[in-house]
Amino acid sequence: MQKFFIYVMIILLQTGFLSAAFDQTDFSARSASLGDAYTAIADDGAGPFYNPAGILQMEKMEVMSTYAFIYPGLDINNINQMQLSFVLPIKKTAAVGLSYNNLGVNDLYSEQIIQLTFSKKLNSFWYLFGDKLRKNEFLVGGNVKLLKQGYTVDDAMRLDPVFQGEKTSTTGFTFDLGFMMRIFERSSRKFYNIGISAFNLTQPDIGLRDEDRVPMIIRAGFATPLKQFAFMKKISMDNPMFIIGADYRNKVLGFHFGWENSFLNELIYLRLGSTLLDFSTGLGFKYSMSWKYDVILDYAFILPYKIESTSGRHLVSLKFRF
Repeated sequence: MQKFFIYVMIILLQTGFLSAAFDQTDFSARSASLGDAYTAIADDGAGPFYNPAGILQMEKMEVMSTYAFIYPGLDINNINQMQLSFVLPIKKTAAVGLSYNNLGVNDLYSEQIIQLTFSKKLNSFWYLFGDKLRKNEFLVGGNVKLLKQGYTVDDAMRLDPVFQGEKTSTTGFTFDLGFMMRIFERSSRKFYNIGISAFNLTQPDIGLRDEDRVPMIIRAGFATPLKQFAFMKKISMDNPMFIIGADYRNKVLGFHFGWENSFLNELIYLRLGSTLLDFSTGLGFKYSMSWKYDVILDYAFILPYKIESTSGRHLVSLKFRF
């Protein structure tokens, strides 16, 4: 039974703080490599996990899959996370998505999230401020989701009062809400994204025996193209982006920072990120088979500051856009 609780602690460590269930991070290689500073971006299949309003920025339908290798090198070496998602834009004014995430350890414990996402553009919001701002965008989105937590209970675990009943899994339903403002400069390609989102608004109880409510998570972020660094003036950068984010959960405030740029006409992407607990970096490769179809492969490496004897976390994402 002692090993079981060690497994669960490792799962919780991967969220950044020791906290409750369904308090996860790193839903894609891109978001992880940006230090999870993704609330003001959220423009791919991982978007619903950070800001459901963000998927409306997508111009093409997308299918995305992610697999994470979590803390290889530790004695507990079978912690895995998988994510699948599908996003469909609708006439540039709305988008829908369906996504699934599973986090498990050694066939003993698992967390599953299934969510349906809808995002809508409400540009009439800007009419309140006059004609000069009408080209900006105001996006609203939400998730309706199912949360399922399950345990595989052996004889040793039955000694704990929590597992002495017949119940080995719990299910809860909740919803999320997100907003995003996109402010454009008329004279240039520069823009500012401001995002805010709230997750697990009803805080469902998923405890086996005693009450155990899923924490509400509040996220906020800001993103804008970043001017070239002085020492990079001779390097041709396509779309440099600087992102900052913050989240509030269980009375703890966390900060996230990310930088991304593409090279060679968006063929290669370089990403860096940081939080108070880890450093991240990543690469992306985009292959366009025509103007209509894209295949994107992303990789992320996250190195924790306080966990030794491990090579960190590794994520691989594959996206198809068409």
